[in-house]
Amino acid sequence: MDTTNHGAERPHDPNVGHETTDVNLELVDRVGIGLAVALVLSMLAAWGVFRFLQNREVAGDPPPRPVTAIEAPGALSPILQTNEPEDLGRFRAAEDRALHSYGWVDRDAGVVQIPIDLAIDLVSERGLPAAAPTASTLAAPVAVGQAEDGVAGAAGTSADDEAEARGQAPSAPPENR
Repeated sequence: MDTTNHGAERPHDPNVGHETTDVNLELVDRVGIGLAVALVLSMLAAWGVFRFLQNREVAGDPPPRPVTAIEAPGALSPILQTNEPEDLGRFRAAEDRALHSYGWVDRDAGVVQIPIDLAIDLVSERGLPAAAPTASTLAAPVAVGQAEDGVAGAAGTSADDEAEARGQAPSAPPENR
């Protein structure tokens, strides 16, 4: 059995021990205090900049309009919807009338309005109308209304169809054809 006394003092060796120089607490204190002062100064500077900008903005705003009991006639006021479902119903009814009726858009120019279903059928049968001529299409003219065999006015076409192909208005509105 080991009879060594572990609680006994060890012999003092001058080469073994603790650090004789510790952290410079005075320097740590100074850095901490400096950081705290810098933080407070930056917060005060930010507050001052915000106050300056706020005062500058308020100075540039026009003075508020005095409140009056009666507005002048013709003064602008917001137009508010008081019955949204009824307004929506009127709006949709007007759209339906426009989409499903005949009428003149511009009588002088010969522009007519046709029901949407008829317009869809006509576009599916005839295709989209030709685009307006450009500089490249003017260089190489193409005869309008000629069939593949070169004969003008191919079977199944009318004068109105040929007028529409040239971008001109038909002689009568679609409901009369």
